Amino acid sequence: LLDDDFLEAYHNGIVLKCANGVTRCVFPCIFTYSADYPEKLLIAAIQDNGLCPCPRCLTPESELSRIGQKRDLAHRTKPGFLRRWSDWLCITITKVRQLIYEQGYGMVSAAVKACLKAESLVPTMVSPTETLSSDHMHGYSHEP
Repeated sequence: LLDDDFLEAYHNGIVLKCANGVTRCVFPCIFTYSADYPEKLLIAAIQDNGLCPCPRCLTPESELSRIGQKRDLAHRTKPGFLRRWSDWLCITITKVRQLIYEQGYGMVSAAVKACLKAESLVPTMVSPTETLSSDHMHGYSHEP
């Protein structure tokens, strides 16, 4: 699906003659679907019952009772508070995967937990995230 032709059309559009005879520049997109909380966790690659259970922001579990308040929205939309796909995140996940797959650490080892626990991360690297990293994928916002 994510071959070079698709990526070219995805980023720059493709000119097509529509059924009504009108020529248009269209931009294909990847369809997203509605998901319940456990599915969102899988898509966002974060831990269930983690310290930061929200797939969109880094609100700690201890502050979830504030959800819906005006101050809460202002707090959660501050720069640096949304989950972001970044070099740091990619490096962290890569490091943890090396700990697990190359050095034999367990998923519940102190070394792995030390890297993942603060943001409720899991050591999953999702292909579309790598390929379409300049776009809003993986439940994360991206660096400007």
